[in-house]
Amino acid sequence: MTVLEAIDRLNSWVRSDSVRGWWSPPRYAIYDWKNWFIDLAIRVGCAKLSAIHLMLNCRACGGEGIFVYDDGEKAPCRKCGKSGHVNLEFLVTEIEGFVWHTPRNRTWKFGPLDEIWAGAKLSIDWEPNAKGRDLELWQVAECLNVCEEAVTRGELCKPGSHSSGGYGWDYEYEVSHGNYKLHVSNSTEREVCELCGHRAVPKGDRGGTDGMWHGIITDHVSWSAWACDRCQAIHKSGIFAALKLHPPIEQLAHSEIRAWLRRRGVRYEMIPTSVMEVAR
Repeated sequence: MTVLEAIDRLNSWVRSDSVRGWWSPPRYAIYDWKNWFIDLAIRVGCAKLSAIHLMLNCRACGGEGIFVYDDGEKAPCRKCGKSGHVNLEFLVTEIEGFVWHTPRNRTWKFGPLDEIWAGAKLSIDWEPNAKGRDLELWQVAECLNVCEEAVTRGELCKPGSHSSGGYGWDYEYEVSHGNYKLHVSNSTEREVCELCGHRAVPKGDRGGTDGMWHGIITDHVSWSAWACDRCQAIHKSGIFAALKLHPPIEQLAHSEIRAWLRRRGVRYEMIPTSVMEVAR
């Protein structure tokens, strides 16, 4: 797989259903790599550039021109100037058969493109936010491995960072785009306790079951785990620590995922005996 193909797959995947539920996905890193590649292609003259524009209903107000706050208060929509519509412009980049669309406000790093924007055409066959292509976790890891290995060889940029706002959106700290995690689905059958194997008991007419789902987050991997009421009562505030000792190792066994972990100093063969190797 080439670097260009890996970036293209990841660029589509970040808009897919399979990304839902991920904590700290590699979205920013993927966009860093994509923009770096576009910039390089433009500088060496191997990118075919064009621009498009399209008028869409404003997503903030649903095309009504009036924004409704959570408390029900209404106000003229500031995003569309209460018109109900927004005019969007995108740079279309074609590199070796791969076509990417970049919003105009994110193209400043590509240098002056005044002539390209002046020739923007109305789009009749493309709209933003289309659902992307799903990938299995090992396929995501495969693409990430290709990109990360290219970074070590100097063929791709090192992922950057962005500032995080604290209270009142004041600057708080920098968030590194390279510190993303792989999110693994729940490690056993749905609603089977990770600690004792107890199967969830339906609550009759009230709906639902006993027990509770928990999100487990380590430095490199995150996953969802279910614990029954009995185990939650036994472990109480230590339920997260207990669940961390039961990582979904069967889903981390693929060679591409193991390679991704090894790059971060995590040896797969040590995960079953000490999840701290994953969490460090």
